[in-house]
Amino acid sequence: MAARIEINPYNQQCPNFGADEYEEIRILFSQARPDDDPIAHLETAWKTRNEQDKVLWDAQVEADGPPEPVPPAPRLPRAANPAPRPPPSLTFTAGKRVGRIGDQICAYARNRLRNFEYLPLFYCTAAGIEATKASSTALSDGYGLVPSENGLQIRPCNEFKAYQHVVPDENLSWAEVSDASYLFMAEIKALDWPREAVLAIHSFFYQLETHELRRREGGLEVLVHYQAIVRKSWHDHIDRKVELFDISKIDDEVMADCKEIVASRRRKLQVKEDEDRERRFEEMMKLNSSLSTRNPRDSRFDRNHSRSFMSSSSQRCSASPPPRRGPQEEFRRPYNHDSRRSFREESRDRRHRSFQDESFPPSKLHSASREGTTLIAAGGVCVICLSRRTHNLSKCNATKLYNGTPAHVHRNKEGRIVDRHNQELCFEWQLAQGCKSKSISHRHECSGCGRQDHGAILCPLAEKV
Repeated sequence: MAARIEINPYNQQCPNFGADEYEEIRILFSQARPDDDPIAHLETAWKTRNEQDKVLWDAQVEADGPPEPVPPAPRLPRAANPAPRPPPSLTFTAGKRVGRIGDQICAYARNRLRNFEYLPLFYCTAAGIEATKASSTALSDGYGLVPSENGLQIRPCNEFKAYQHVVPDENLSWAEVSDASYLFMAEIKALDWPREAVLAIHSFFYQLETHELRRREGGLEVLVHYQAIVRKSWHDHIDRKVELFDISKIDDEVMADCKEIVASRRRKLQVKEDEDRERRFEEMMKLNSSLSTRNPRDSRFDRNHSRSFMSSSSQRCSASPPPRRGPQEEFRRPYNHDSRRSFREESRDRRHRSFQDESFPPSKLHSASREGTTLIAAGGVCVICLSRRTHNLSKCNATKLYNGTPAHVHRNKEGRIVDRHNQELCFEWQLAQGCKSKSISHRHECSGCGRQDHGAILCPLAEKV
């Protein structure tokens, strides 16, 4: 009985006998029949065998009979229409109000607190909440892979991407640290931190609030630096899974180290400020000397201008009787027509005398004169009382504004502008051109209202023109 053919010969194709795998067959055929073409002979032999297989395939198919029909796939019964879902039930207490909605930190900050990781207090300040709110809105459409205990998870980008312009805790003011501590403690309590940890954090900030350094000069900066160092070390212990220390206990040795660090930083800033102040004073004196230098051409023009003015004024006086003076004009100094000094020279001398006020000691000459003259040029707003009236702007230390409300700042013994917490404010920030310095010693805050988006010259509380 012939073997059953499993492959349909009608679907087979003649192989390429000129390929490399048939080289041995071609060599053997050439040795046996050197006068014949091996490739043509192999193709003819294959086609002859394929025709024989087709005859056998047809006979095999005829003997097998028609193929059995393939049964159709069973149809699943049609599911009945599901019952309509009942509407969700909403229950509320009648008459209950919404209550006060407090500030909320961003998702990134909340996730770090949920994992007991260190979080800069900037995220809990008013400025940090506004900045991260805008940043979170811009990133809310993106997603990324985040490793977790159950593997990789797809989470929104705003939950694991930090804000780029975070202010370190060391550069915050004590007022910002104090305000941020309340929101920080509220968040860790809402995230179900252990009760002992919440109480320790609360005691930590309370002891800093009542520490004796608050009443000393530069003490607030030391307390800010202490809380930044201690909190970082506390969370670092959690991350390394080592025994935690009691954060509520104030360490005097660490506090002493913070005093030395702050004192060294203040000395460096003071040296830099003194160098900048001396440079500005030298530039001011060069400008003063250039203004006092007379040009012969300008002097000749001033004399001619003065003579023409005197001749025209004498003609006017001879043509008409002098006007009658009022009671307030009797004390005015009459213009000396015989003087050879021009208006330009008098104004130049007035500017020169304003830089050399004898009422100020030499150590404060440049700062006080610079402050007074710059305010007049900027629009005449006093940085203390926000008044535009004529008074000694460089010595003003009023306790109230021009309208009677309490002043936000005052001058300390050195004549610098400080707020109620004795924190020095940046003087250049109060002017129209503002201040571009990013140093921590340049505190950009309005001396009139305390806001950080403008200076005294643009304060809405300033006296109107």
